[in-house]
Amino acid sequence: MIVLECLFLTIALCDAAEPWQLGSQDAATPMMQGIMDLHHDIFFFLILILVFVLRILVRALWHFHYQKNPIPQRIVHGTTIEILWTIFPSLIPMFIAIPSFSLLYSMDEVVVDPAITIKAIGHQWYRTYEYSDYNSSDEESLTFDSYMIPEDDLELGQLRLLEVDNRVVVPAKTHLRFLVTSADVLHSWAVPSLGVKCDAVPGRLNQISIFVQFSFFLEFLIQAGGSLQELIVAYCDPGDTKSSDSLAEEVRAAALPEEAEVLAAALPDSPEEAPASPEVEIEVESPSPDLTPRFPTELPLMGDATRLEELRERFRVNTLGAPYNPRTFVEVLARQMQIEESIETALAEDGFAPLSIFLRRDQIREIAFYHHRFPLPLAIYNRDLEEIELHGTRGSQPYQRILRAIDTLELSLWRRRQ
Repeated sequence: MIVLECLFLTIALCDAAEPWQLGSQDAATPMMQGIMDLHHDIFFFLILILVFVLRILVRALWHFHYQKNPIPQRIVHGTTIEILWTIFPSLIPMFIAIPSFSLLYSMDEVVVDPAITIKAIGHQWYRTYEYSDYNSSDEESLTFDSYMIPEDDLELGQLRLLEVDNRVVVPAKTHLRFLVTSADVLHSWAVPSLGVKCDAVPGRLNQISIFVQFSFFLEFLIQAGGSLQELIVAYCDPGDTKSSDSLAEEVRAAALPEEAEVLAAALPDSPEEAPASPEVEIEVESPSPDLTPRFPTELPLMGDATRLEELRERFRVNTLGAPYNPRTFVEVLARQMQIEESIETALAEDGFAPLSIFLRRDQIREIAFYHHRFPLPLAIYNRDLEEIELHGTRGSQPYQRILRAIDTLELSLWRRRQ
């Protein structure tokens, strides 16, 4: 009963496009709410103009045609009508411009002291997000990549072109700042529910300030031990129309609302605190598992089976179901495993932290094994292995590409503390 009361008392707004939808998504920020209000106000004037002009046209067609008025009136000047159709069309843009300018200036306002600053970097075709206010143990910003989930991997309830592997989590009722840029070509970062759309230009930082005020999608996560947490998820548009042949990019933002504290207080945090039920008796056979992530700190970073499974899955995702020779597929994975182990060893010997290599393994694979998200030919992998055998890993082209990516800040690896 408590859960149902909390559900009905919580505001849950539309956060994704619906079939045959005519309006915008529900607003989650004051900025988007102002845009929707301005749209409704302008639409009111448009309806008035449409009705007025349509009435004049119908009246003219009805009263002034050759059957009712065979001799047309010779009127070439009318002072009254000229004054009216000059003044009223001038007043209407004024009524539209006043709220429009106020909204425009409020959208350009910059928060002096935002609670969180998030940097969004566009790539072909994924996003990199950096929480600049939170550092790791090596004094590096918290950074992760966000890839769109292919249609073949979608689960029941997930939306097409609106799912990613890593979400952006932001707090509700908090002033936020987004810094948007690009690492390669022009991109666009857009979240319709938040009312933001910003161009991502290489070598330039564009700034957006937002304030998430509503919890507009409820998703309950049952953690180990029975505790319950509330997540607010905002789906976003692909927002990138610069490249017609690109994969659809997407941002999925999540907001942690303050209402979650009320819900967490109303529900038990563990099975021991839950009220006893006379009808149902729950026995806990084993303690809750430890969900703390374990990161490798020594080489090899992962076992052969895990590495092979990750490489196979990434190959399948990047080819998007395209036909591929099974024998060549197996040979490519074998070459990738050998090259990746050599690169990891060389990076660790050059002073890069194994933890950072492990966390950035997807970016390293993208640079070493793929070109525009499509796997390289088998002949390229054979050439790379020959270079590693003849000149060592540091003399091979994959390793040189990774070093160039580190120099251009496209790839961020942490150095070991001396």
